Amino acid sequence: MMIDAEPTMSDGDRARRRTYHREFFPGILLYVVAVFATGALVGDDPSIPRRLLLLIPLLPALWSARAIVRSLGRADEFERLVQLESMAIGFGFAMVGAITIGSLGMHAEPNRFNQMSPWIIYSVGMVAWGITVAIRTRRNG
Repeated sequence: MMIDAEPTMSDGDRARRRTYHREFFPGILLYVVAVFATGALVGDDPSIPRRLLLLIPLLPALWSARAIVRSLGRADEFERLVQLESMAIGFGFAMVGAITIGSLGMHAEPNRFNQMSPWIIYSVGMVAWGITVAIRTRRNG
């Protein structure tokens, strides 16, 4: 009897993954394009109407969030458990990152640090979520 080192996915699992990728990644790609485009368009212009253009990347970000919610709705119990546990771990890492950044930020040059700190916290949480999903799925998949 041979044991597969790599777990196999059912046809339904593959179809759900393809649907998720088809819904999620275009939103992320549009988000990146929108961030750079609005940043180049607005620049350092302090006027409020131009600053409001910086909110445009929220639209594709919301599209990607919708893809995550829809994916959870299509997932079986195990996939939901893995995703929700991974989100909780990612949230925990983000909170530790927030505490660390907050502590370091008390004595840093305020403008630059305040601009970067939300992105550092967000990145820590997202990376922790992704790594946890990969580990959990490989271990139990």
